[in-house]
Amino acid sequence: MPPSDPLPEPLRRLAARLASHPWTSRAAIGGSLALATLVALLALAPRFWLWPAVGAPLGDFIAVQPEFHRAAFALGQLENPWQRIADPTNRVIEWRLLFPVLAHALKLPPALYLALPAVGVLLALGLAAAALWRETKDAALTFGGTLLAATSSWFFVSTGWLAYFDSWLVAALVLATFARSRVTLAFAALLAPWIDERFLLALPLCLVLRPVLAGGSLDRRRQLGDAAVMLGGILPYVAVRLGAEWFGWRATAAGYWGDRALLPAGPLVLLWGAWHGLRLGWLAVAVPLRQLQGRSRLVVAAVAAATLAVNLLVADDLSRSVSVLVPLLVAGLVLAHRADAIRARWIAAGLALGNLVLPAEHVIASAGNPEAAFLRIPILTLPAEFARDRDPPYFASAMAYNRRGMEAVNAGNRPAALAAFEIALRFEPGFPRTLVNRGIVKFVGGDPAGGLADLDAAVAGAPWMADARLQRAAMRRQTGDLPGALEDLRAALPLLPADAPNRAETAAAADALAAQLRR
Repeated sequence: MPPSDPLPEPLRRLAARLASHPWTSRAAIGGSLALATLVALLALAPRFWLWPAVGAPLGDFIAVQPEFHRAAFALGQLENPWQRIADPTNRVIEWRLLFPVLAHALKLPPALYLALPAVGVLLALGLAAAALWRETKDAALTFGGTLLAATSSWFFVSTGWLAYFDSWLVAALVLATFARSRVTLAFAALLAPWIDERFLLALPLCLVLRPVLAGGSLDRRRQLGDAAVMLGGILPYVAVRLGAEWFGWRATAAGYWGDRALLPAGPLVLLWGAWHGLRLGWLAVAVPLRQLQGRSRLVVAAVAAATLAVNLLVADDLSRSVSVLVPLLVAGLVLAHRADAIRARWIAAGLALGNLVLPAEHVIASAGNPEAAFLRIPILTLPAEFARDRDPPYFASAMAYNRRGMEAVNAGNRPAALAAFEIALRFEPGFPRTLVNRGIVKFVGGDPAGGLADLDAAVAGAPWMADARLQRAAMRRQTGDLPGALEDLRAALPLLPADAPNRAETAAAADALAAQLRR
């Protein structure tokens, strides 16, 4: 126990015995993982109501959102991992081939493939909890540190933005910083660049943190050996990537940088994005700089600053770019615990609780956008997101897309109308007004079976909707289903107000059809 711990000697021995018990380790790590995940999702929830948009053509949306933007290209990559990607923003995933190749070979369904980042969240948080527990044997700090890691940008991205594998990147960086087995280090270094090349940009930070965490117990030969193992692990990726760029086989980097400025945004925007990457977690990141002395402090500070700067420059999603500092956050809590265990517990708990209540948002640079230099997407609580699911904003409203579809109908653009109706039904399956409108467009466009199917669904979902029954009556009459048409007319009559302009016309049509059937 650290000297600052005030426990009496018998309690210290009991605590040490409990900490060494294998079930205690499992409970501390597993409990921290489960509780931190649940609390973080409750307080900082994804905009899950946007996920149904995945699969629709991006050009048909009122506003493309990051929750489904990359997923459109990732699903194409799932079908053909080697395809080129023309979109400038998503061109970078051409080389992030590990999961597309494996998923393609295993024939994973799209839904399961898009769930892989969520699996990575559990892995990354589990590894962070395991590192904290192994280094401190302090359950309170383990939970507080795990929760603090779960309230940073990588967690929001991996749980909300489909096909973003940041959680697996963070897991690999935690392993590169804390793992002791060289097999594990080699495995992480070999695979991680094929998940996200930013692993290469953050690897120097992991390498300088390892001797700091060892606290002098790791001899220089061992340090150099570990570094050599990881550098050897990344060598195949680096060789293939440089060769492809040099010979023009797949010049992804040249194409990516040819379309963007060096600075994605102004200095203040970069600072704002960096803040929202960790928020109060920045205080934990600063701990090593306070605890270390002399050259070690300068080296860690310089490498951390360089890592942050480079990652802010290579992407527009600024808050997300700070994810590479998560190993430094975890290391900071470990070093704080070694200096003062009780204070470290309070620091971890306080910072985590503060992050749960402080405003959080995604910050995305939008260079070249005349309306805004950057975009801000607030991250709200789970109850708030359920409320937005019930009453979505305009860009995700079934009513808005239904209106858009009718505008396309009036303009004579049938494909655009069907595309808008399709998106409306993605956001609100069974929306009766859209089913009626789409059914009419299909019927008039030469698809009577499809039109009637939509009207059947509209009537089943909204039996009180007179318009749906009247439209189906007209369709049934045109297809020769006179008894069905009469049934709809008679069912529609009680639903029409007494002063409805078409009430008398509907009654007359029902009488005429009944007389025709009696002949």
